[in-house]
Amino acid sequence: MALQVVRALEAAGKDGQRLLAEGRIIRFGHPRDPKVTEEKQLFPNRTQIQELRRQLHDLQQTLRDKAEDNAELRAKLNHEILEVKVQLLI
Repeated sequence: MALQVVRALEAAGKDGQRLLAEGRIIRFGHPRDPKVTEEKQLFPNRTQIQELRRQLHDLQQTLRDKAEDNAELRAKLNHEILEVKVQLLI
């Protein structure tokens, strides 16, 4: 259905295309079809989000593995984790 919405908006002319370009389309649920996740207009920041998630995972892993006995490192990593989480919400 998500792909049908995209195609309908593309066919609707300037107004529909503007809605897509501005990211005003909200998708509900988790996409299971790879065709949906590959649709750039539904996921315009996909690459950036994947990179931020990778950074978050790496920081959390470092926090678990290396910062247990080091309060300064733990504080630094927690600050970096918070910054990445904020970027994911924007």
